[in-house]
Amino acid sequence: MPRLSLDRSSPRLLTRRSLIGVLCATTATLGARPSTVFASGTVILASAETGIHAAFEKWARLGGELVIDQDFTIERPLIVSLERGRSYSLTTLGNRKLRYAGPQFHWAVCLLSRGATPLEIRGPLEIDGADRVCMPLFVRFEGVSSSDRRDCTISGLTCRNARMIAGRSRIDGSATNAYGATGMMLMGGFDRLLLRDVAATNVTRAAGASRLGSQGCAGIAVVGQLGSTASARHVTIERFAIERVDSDDPVGSKARADMDGLLVFQSAERGGSAPIVRDGHIVNAAGRAIKIFAPGGGGLTQRIEVERSVAGPSQGAVEIAHQHGDGTIADIMVSYSGNAHAGPTQVIGLGTNAPRSPGFAMGAALVSNITVRDTTRVPKRALIAMQQFNPQDREARSYRIENVVDEGTSEYFFLPGSLGEYGPASLRIRGARCNLRTALFASEDRNRALRIDIADSTFGRGNPVPTKVMYDRRPVAPALRVDIDMSGTVDGLRRGT
Repeated sequence: MPRLSLDRSSPRLLTRRSLIGVLCATTATLGARPSTVFASGTVILASAETGIHAAFEKWARLGGELVIDQDFTIERPLIVSLERGRSYSLTTLGNRKLRYAGPQFHWAVCLLSRGATPLEIRGPLEIDGADRVCMPLFVRFEGVSSSDRRDCTISGLTCRNARMIAGRSRIDGSATNAYGATGMMLMGGFDRLLLRDVAATNVTRAAGASRLGSQGCAGIAVVGQLGSTASARHVTIERFAIERVDSDDPVGSKARADMDGLLVFQSAERGGSAPIVRDGHIVNAAGRAIKIFAPGGGGLTQRIEVERSVAGPSQGAVEIAHQHGDGTIADIMVSYSGNAHAGPTQVIGLGTNAPRSPGFAMGAALVSNITVRDTTRVPKRALIAMQQFNPQDREARSYRIENVVDEGTSEYFFLPGSLGEYGPASLRIRGARCNLRTALFASEDRNRALRIDIADSTFGRGNPVPTKVMYDRRPVAPALRVDIDMSGTVDGLRRGT
């Protein structure tokens, strides 16, 4: 697959037509072969007697390579228990599809491991849940931790049509909404986890189907047991596409929540590395486009294009969120249209509400080269949020914000919450180009240890706005004002307010 590049002269990294189809660009032209499935060197005919289930069962026992070279309809879930100490590779010859046609269930394909099982999935392969499963693919390694973790690589895989509904499965009588809807779920302990040239489309849930603890939807999810080693030690996700992650719950409903495009939860671990997410295109993930929580600190989210025309959760939408509070978010293009701002919208989120564990200090945060195209004529809530509310968290914080360009309007440039109230914080802004409606920021805290340095930026195309206001937009009292160091050309701010 050709790498994505952020061309600011073009409105898209990938055209909508190529969003998913581009995954086929890596497909080699292969000659015709018999309709067979190969496992560990043994040829298994894809007949009515053997078929895909028998092939997977043999692969589970023996390990090695399973090669699929025809499309299959899955009449019942494929649930495979991988044997400890064996290596597994699932590959295809040409573009292949597994389509689920069984009763409503949790997953179409579930690969279960208890440890020491390196795994590779290499397409081009499509797993179609046909709106009959919550998860087309579930890589279920939640019992794997510490030295039992092995590498997992997935490339050339598309998962589509995941749906959660309320009811009972005819397979085992379990609640069909026991799991959230996720196109591709990877859970538990991995050493190096690499997802490349992957896609997830059409991940939804029925109105009223959500239940406490498992109501979410996600296009692609990497999760682990936080605070343990049952988590991915290293995560790289690159060259990916996600389209439509949504709920049928009505706009404004409290049930309309947790509809994320890409979700990564990773434990803080010595010897681990922060997640790398790059070269992605996300269309209409109704919640967050990207949500990362990696309390080990850092992380890179780079070269991402986000398109939104649908309403977000009732509390509002955030496009790129580093919920651990630091790391680098760079080269992002966001396009808003239609009903994108039905709730309060924030483009970048760096807020955190939990102190770091000892040995994992808060690092510097960089937000760089953010372009927002907005045809809605509705102001966003803020361009960047770095709220901090926990009085127990006194770590110093540092933010560099460079080259943020918003072609629409926004109420505020940033929202700090209590930033600078419990510990020192510095904010350096360069090259901002936006049109603020209300103020540079809003807070009802003193932000007494917040230091702001601004240069070479424009914040308005009309009357200058104050630097700080209350949440209800009233002017702040003199005791709540924050001194700002402005140098070079700074337009659109009313100094001393």
